[in-house]
Amino acid sequence: IMSGMVPVALATDAGGSIRRPASHAGCTGLKTSRGLVPRRHGFPALAADFQTTGPLARSIGDLRLVTECIASALPALDRDFEGLRVAAVSGAGASPVDLEVKDSFLDCASLLKARGAKLEEIDPPYDAEAIGDLFMDIAAAGVAAALASKDDIDDDLTPAILALRDRGRSMRAENYVLLMNEVEQFRWQMHDFFANWDVMLTPTAAALPWPRGEPFAKSIAGRPASARASAVFTTFANVAGLPGLSIPFSMSRTGLPIGMQLVGPIGSDAALLSLGNRLEQLRPWPRIACAPT
Repeated sequence: IMSGMVPVALATDAGGSIRRPASHAGCTGLKTSRGLVPRRHGFPALAADFQTTGPLARSIGDLRLVTECIASALPALDRDFEGLRVAAVSGAGASPVDLEVKDSFLDCASLLKARGAKLEEIDPPYDAEAIGDLFMDIAAAGVAAALASKDDIDDDLTPAILALRDRGRSMRAENYVLLMNEVEQFRWQMHDFFANWDVMLTPTAAALPWPRGEPFAKSIAGRPASARASAVFTTFANVAGLPGLSIPFSMSRTGLPIGMQLVGPIGSDAALLSLGNRLEQLRPWPRIACAPT
């Protein structure tokens, strides 16, 4: 997308796999609400219903067009930040956040306040570590199910996938039911949260983009980081089934893109796109790709 090879693309997001790459590449990406895009005909559940299909594009307008192609017509909304109740979350417990990412977040929060948003910085309404563990347990069961009849392909699987499959195979049925009960409770928790807020603002990723040869950021803000440390702002939306929009907002001192995320209650995809369009107008982001000739 950002090389100019294609204008838009489709992807799936189980824990941030649309939003975080969008943030790192300098484009925009929408993790759609649970159930908005049909899963039938070729998209089986892997991590329960955490995964959704969504678009990536260079503009909010293109993002909306693709969303309407793969889902259904979205209501025409023209939302502004004036009076909007914004819960601003800049951290996730003890998890590290890159200092430039945090500075960009504070800049975005100031911009929304200047536009009349009723913005308040709060602690995250979720435990990032607990949500990460819940996600990995559900994903392990899904990987085990997907590979249930494929014992002869072990040599083709990465050590990480093999470990996830074995973790899923060792899970007892009653434990899986208990995990899904936790998911249900968390969804109601987030439903109640959005009774008091219109939207949540977070960084999209806790880390700046890392070298291509590395599977994940090995350190964040000078601290050792685990494989999912960069995903502390995205996975909760998948577990809760909420829509999340990543928007390019700034560049690091070395020219690396930094994205901000808007998360809303389930079904608020159109509202998020409208707010994203407003933010795009207020702070146009650089088009990395050259214009077509």
